Amino acid sequence: MRRAQKTFARLFPPVKSPPCSVQKGTLPFPKQKTNRSLHQAGASIAAIRTFYHLGVRYITLTHTCNNPFATSCTTVANGSPDNGLSKIGISAIREMNRLGMLVDLSHVSVQTMHDTLTHSLSPVIFSHSSAYEIHPHERNVPDDVLLRLTEKDGVVMINFYRVFVCGSAEKCTVEDVAKHVLHVARIAGWKYVPPFLWE
Repeated sequence: MRRAQKTFARLFPPVKSPPCSVQKGTLPFPKQKTNRSLHQAGASIAAIRTFYHLGVRYITLTHTCNNPFATSCTTVANGSPDNGLSKIGISAIREMNRLGMLVDLSHVSVQTMHDTLTHSLSPVIFSHSSAYEIHPHERNVPDDVLLRLTEKDGVVMINFYRVFVCGSAEKCTVEDVAKHVLHVARIAGWKYVPPFLWE
């Protein structure tokens, strides 16, 4: 990736830390500043540094299955044990903290949430999750985690996808989404629900 960026530097200027300015006739490299999961890192802390160098500023720890760093909520829902963060997962959290990358806890298991809140020195985010108490789906955030979120000054960005809001067979409305927002605000506080949802 670095060679491609260097070879085509005129077309792909390096991504600057936010805010990223893009001039006419160029494309940011990479186009997004997020990494959907640490699966792409293999088991390499060095890969996290490379992602940072390329402009990634937050990483979701898992997606729909476990990786060497952490346990996914999906595998736990399918009957596997919830092992939380691994030793290399703790090292990854510390490296992301050192670099200034946000740790995204959407898609992770409950034990991974707790382990990350224990080991992270910086705020964490849930980039697309909702409140478990309102709709008990494994992707949603339980109340005990919402209470701990205040320790790290993190945020929960409410997911609007109906499966996580009220269930796939139900017809969801904006009022259903509001129930999740209000619940997070009631348990953790308004500070922990991003303002663009309620201003």
